[in-house]
Amino acid sequence: MYVAMTKPLFAWDCLQDSPTLGTVKQFLASIPDARLLEGLRRHRGRGRNDCPVHVAWGVVLLRIALRHVTFEATLAELGRNEALRRLIGIEKEEDVPKSWNISRFLDTLGREPHASELRRIFAAMVQRLGLAVPDLGRDTAGDSTALHARRKGDDQAAQAEIGEGLPQPSGGKKEYLDDEGKVTKIVEWFGYKLHLLVDAKHEVVLAYQVTTANAADCKSLPDLVEQGQANLPEGRIETLAYDKAADDSESTVCCTRPESAR
Repeated sequence: MYVAMTKPLFAWDCLQDSPTLGTVKQFLASIPDARLLEGLRRHRGRGRNDCPVHVAWGVVLLRIALRHVTFEATLAELGRNEALRRLIGIEKEEDVPKSWNISRFLDTLGREPHASELRRIFAAMVQRLGLAVPDLGRDTAGDSTALHARRKGDDQAAQAEIGEGLPQPSGGKKEYLDDEGKVTKIVEWFGYKLHLLVDAKHEVVLAYQVTTANAADCKSLPDLVEQGQANLPEGRIETLAYDKAADDSESTVCCTRPESAR
C-alpha cells in the first residue's frame, strides 16, 4: 500500500542551507522597499555616503536570507563572495560596509518614519500572501519571546525615542510552572519583548509588536489580533490559541467573522 506524503506549503526543512544566487536575487526583488529607501535617502540628505543606503539595507536583508547569526558573519561572507556583493550594489571588496556602518543604519531604521515604513512593508507582504494562500491565518496562535538589548548611553537619544513612542529596554522575567503550579524554571533578561501572532499551520508571522520586557502579554494581544485582521482578508481568522500569559479578566479579544461565514 502506497501512502502519498505531501510537504506543507512552507516546508522549513527544505530551505537551502546555502541559498543560490538566483534564490537570493528573487528574495531581494520581492521586497516592496522603494518607499523605504527613498525616505532613508532623504533623511541622509547631503551627508557622507561611504555606505549607500541601498547597500546597508541589502546587508540587513542578506542576514535574513542567509540565516547568519550576526551581521559580522554577513559582512565576512560579502568580503569573500564577489557575486553576492554585486547583488546589493557593492563593486569592490574594500567597499563592504564596516560593522559600525550597519549599527548606525539599524539605529536610523528603528526610528520614525522608517519604523512605520518597515511595518507597511511587512503588512503588504502578508496581504499579498493572504490572497495567494486561501487558508493563511485561519488558525492562529500567539506568544512572546525575549529580545536582548542594552540601554542607550546617550540620555538625549533615549528621550528622543520616548518622544516618538518607542519602547525602552527594561528588565524582563518569565517563570515556568509545572502542573501543580510550582516554579520549575526562571528566565531573566534585559531588553525588549517581541509579541507574535502566527499561522498555526504554515508557521508564518501575521502580526508583531515590540514592547518593554516587563509588558504583559494580555495587554498586547488585542493589538496583535487587530493587526492580523487588517493584514488578512475579512473574516479569515477563525481560531486563536495562546498560553496562560494572555489570561486577563479585564479585557476580551474577539475575532469576528461575517454571519454568512459562520
